Amino acid sequence: MVFETFITVRYCVTDKMGVVHHSRYFPYFEEARCAFLENVGANYSDIENAGIMLPVIESYCKYHKGAKFGDRLVIKTKIAGLSPIKIKFGYNILKDGDLICEGFTTHCFVDSLFKPVNLKKKNEKLYSLLESLSE
Repeated sequence: MVFETFITVRYCVTDKMGVVHHSRYFPYFEEARCAFLENVGANYSDIENAGIMLPVIESYCKYHKGAKFGDRLVIKTKIAGLSPIKIKFGYNILKDGDLICEGFTTHCFVDSLFKPVNLKKKNEKLYSLLESLSE
């Protein structure tokens, strides 16, 4: 499943050259990931209230073109990998149909003490949902 999130570039995220600063794409990934999970009925707050957290353990972004203030972007988000202990989200950000960047974030399932947990054992319902949505 691919979920689309729409963002309009704000002035405060651009740099002196007038383009979105490279560091700002990771918050776009976060916003899209949260929207993806909420859309499928597994929002972050509910997951955390169930005693599961998802810290980022790896992130990557490749930049193809720049975005500028006022541009309307679409972020296409998908589950690019899933195991009982981690999940990988993939992102493509497009402007007017053109790919401007692509990336991913990998997250480990941990408890409140940041000890890794087996999601399939801890919350089989959530794991099954995520598994049904992954590639």
